[in-house]
Amino acid sequence: MNRFWAKVEKTDTCWIWTGALNNCGYGVLRSDSVMYCAHRFSYERNVGEIPDGLEIDHLCRNRACVNPEHMEVVTHAENMRRRVPAGTCVNGHDYTLENTIQRRDGSRRCRACERAKKAEYRALKLAARFESVAACRRMVPQPRRATVRKAAAMPEAHRAD
Repeated sequence: MNRFWAKVEKTDTCWIWTGALNNCGYGVLRSDSVMYCAHRFSYERNVGEIPDGLEIDHLCRNRACVNPEHMEVVTHAENMRRRVPAGTCVNGHDYTLENTIQRRDGSRRCRACERAKKAEYRALKLAARFESVAACRRMVPQPRRATVRKAAAMPEAHRAD
């Protein structure tokens, strides 16, 4: 526990994890050869075990905070509902009622981005199909086109005058 507290900076509100952070901004630490998220480690040591199927919600919205008073055990869906809503998707489309797909797990998708993603997938699939047809045609010898002979070169018997 001393190693844990050595990496915590207590402020007036949050207890900031000053150790390593993962790519999502949560603190991480190793204890007894096991990797832990610092906020979960703090909660389990100071409050108690986190039940299966539940997760920690940072009430302060600071992912580096390890203050157990700023944490609540909730379902994933509730955690997603509580998150700070962003007004636009990553491509800049507004999350409006008409442009938002609400998923069962509480997350949301941008309808315009989903449409564009599906159109791109169909275009790639179609291009791949035509590319494979073109590749097959290159492998199989194609019959030569019949050349039209000039009338002067045809024998008399075949001319239709």
